[in-house]
Amino acid sequence: MKFLIKNAILILIMLHFSPILHADENPRVIQWAQQTLINTLSVDYNTKPDDFANISKHYSYNAWQGITQFLGGYMKTIKENQLDLHPVLQGDAQISSTGIFSGISYWVIEQSVAIKELDITLSFTLTILARN
Repeated sequence: MKFLIKNAILILIMLHFSPILHADENPRVIQWAQQTLINTLSVDYNTKPDDFANISKHYSYNAWQGITQFLGGYMKTIKENQLDLHPVLQGDAQISSTGIFSGISYWVIEQSVAIKELDITLSFTLTILARN
């Protein structure tokens, strides 16, 4: 079963112990967000839930639940067809806003990712929080 997701998925990503501590480091924030998306969506037919331990710590609880529900919906197809997903960033990430709220720097980033093996394109709106 293949779907084309046109609507943005809101994901809150929590940065714990990140080197990204200042709002003037936008390129590093974008790079981190893009790499986190690629790592999260790079799944293959041998992937097990324990394989996500290092990745899941970068997400809020609700965001991680959304990711696991999305991926879980495709795991049968991935396993049956022995797929190895290769997500590809579509265009440049855009920072739509930045600021400080309650002493915490944040960035809102928009990024689309295509997964050719599933014939889908996902549009993410990421809210990234820095904590020191």
